[in-house]
Amino acid sequence: MPNVIRTRNDPSDSWPLWVAGALAGALTSWLVLRTRPSTPAAPAALRLRDARARWSAHRSAPPDLEALVARMRARAGTEGLEVRSLGGGILELVGSAPDDLDLPALLQELAAETGVTVVVNRVWTSRSGTA
Repeated sequence: MPNVIRTRNDPSDSWPLWVAGALAGALTSWLVLRTRPSTPAAPAALRLRDARARWSAHRSAPPDLEALVARMRARAGTEGLEVRSLGGGILELVGSAPDDLDLPALLQELAAETGVTVVVNRVWTSRSGTA
């Protein structure tokens, strides 16, 4: 009968180490990647109620485009601009404007209106192509 020497390279012997390593890695990943609230979390019902209130306030007051256009036309240099509603409080400002128009101030004014969440700027000036 031949002598059989068992080697330590048998994979059936090392499976508990693989399982332990996988569990340790999963636990470490969870500890590192979990979010830590900076303030005590409100109960879920309160957070949901606040989110619903914000959403209903946002949806109940769509922007008044006629009033926005009237106020915009009061500024000099806005004759070539058009305001369009894309829905959901998103406005699009489209057209061409002269260089002396204070475009950032106009965008700030439109974004501050009730019911407006975003203003998309599609205005071309002579300096539009320069950095």
